[in-house]
Amino acid sequence: LEKPLLLPAAVFYCLYVIGCVVFVVLPALSWQRAAKLGALLGLVAYGTYDLTNWATLRDWSVQVSLMDWAWGTVATAVACTVGYLMAKRFA
Repeated sequence: LEKPLLLPAAVFYCLYVIGCVVFVVLPALSWQRAAKLGALLGLVAYGTYDLTNWATLRDWSVQVSLMDWAWGTVATAVACTVGYLMAKRFA
């Protein structure tokens, strides 16, 4: 789109934060486990998106898929680790 739609993006990120908290931060017993589970969640979520786009979109390349997939895996791991550490600190 020439002008991205902010509402769907905001809804996605709110849902993703909820997923990180429910599926990673709350059940994690250590920051290392939060990092590993966060990486797995990012791998699955971004992999679903990137592989679907690669399979269905004309100009979506393997390079874009791999780069975004790696970004999502690392970013989710970091976010979940920080979320876990913040939860432990303020709990």
